[in-house]
Amino acid sequence: MGQSLGLALYLALRGGGSSAQTDMVRPDRPSGLLVWLHAPSATAVRRLNSLIHRIQEERPDVSFLLTVPAPEMLPERHIEGVFYDVTPNETLPDIARFLDHWQPDLCLWSEGYFLPGLISSVDEQRIPLFLINAEAEGFQVSPLERGMYRSLFDRIRRVFAVSEADADHLRRLGAPRWRIEVSGALQESTIALPCNENERDTLAGLLAGRPTWLAAQTEPAEENSVLEAHRLASRAAHRLLLILVPADPSRGPGLAKAIASQGFKVNLRSLDEEPDEDTQIYIADIGDEMGLWYRLCPTTYMGRSMSNGGGCDPLEPAALGSAILAGPNTRNYFDSYTRLIEAGAVRRVRDTATLARAVEALMLPETTAVMAHAAWDVCTQGAEVLDRVIALVTDTLDTLEAA
Repeated sequence: MGQSLGLALYLALRGGGSSAQTDMVRPDRPSGLLVWLHAPSATAVRRLNSLIHRIQEERPDVSFLLTVPAPEMLPERHIEGVFYDVTPNETLPDIARFLDHWQPDLCLWSEGYFLPGLISSVDEQRIPLFLINAEAEGFQVSPLERGMYRSLFDRIRRVFAVSEADADHLRRLGAPRWRIEVSGALQESTIALPCNENERDTLAGLLAGRPTWLAAQTEPAEENSVLEAHRLASRAAHRLLLILVPADPSRGPGLAKAIASQGFKVNLRSLDEEPDEDTQIYIADIGDEMGLWYRLCPTTYMGRSMSNGGGCDPLEPAALGSAILAGPNTRNYFDSYTRLIEAGAVRRVRDTATLARAVEALMLPETTAVMAHAAWDVCTQGAEVLDRVIALVTDTLDTLEAA
């Protein structure tokens, strides 16, 4: 399909481009099938991560490319089997270099915020293109652009709109009615973090009968509040154990000394020490063990939320049955916290006193069970959307392989 006059004018006006994108050194394309997903924001990246995990379960032979408009939107934790890149500038040479390098077999474009030149080139190379999680917000276009967008929607094989209102907006822009499916929202979710089951069984035996709570991924600015809250809560349960996981594991030995100097009995995991009956605080300073601690602790305070760190992913403990406490600063995971708070799965704390009271309240198993169940419900929302998109992707890949 040739370029419309509106698109040709658009590309002419765009011109130039950022050298940061143009000069980027890309990793080699993996062999085999490559599914390309585009996310317009950091929140969209987290939504697509769960989709990638699910497709990997169905098709472990497939590789993935995840693109974003800017490098700072890339996720902190990369997924095995996923390659990352920044979308090319809207000039034909940059678009050609991008597509010639990656040669994707299929594209899932999330939410909207079209790059018209890139969308058109994808279609001209006969790459199947699907729009998922489409919202009206991603298609706020001027009257002069409507003709171009009508042409772009002709290039999309299937549109998954979040709501009927979003679908109506897309129809008014020219999206063919028969290509639109109202699917609901693709939500942020997470895959349950793994753990060593032998370690879990051993530690569960050591902790049996002891009230335990977790402070996960903490930063120095909030740790005094966490420690003092533990001291206050221990008055109600003298055997209360705090498992403290610093965001930077290398701080473990120094942190253990500082905490011991405050009168606490401390054990350190990196020294192969185990929490014994007298341990008040156990510092877990070995990386990649969060799946273990979320499973063992019925209550988790999410670190970086009473500092300026922006919070940590609350869906990780939510998926493993831990009730969640969080401070006011959770901007990095705004959507996830909003959903969990609305469901009653998160209790907000402001300071030492409110954290101590929350820890005391969540020593009651029935209270944590209610919160953990609400959190699980949030984690499983949007499963129908995932199933529908995954079915479309796997069917398309099967067709491509059979061709």
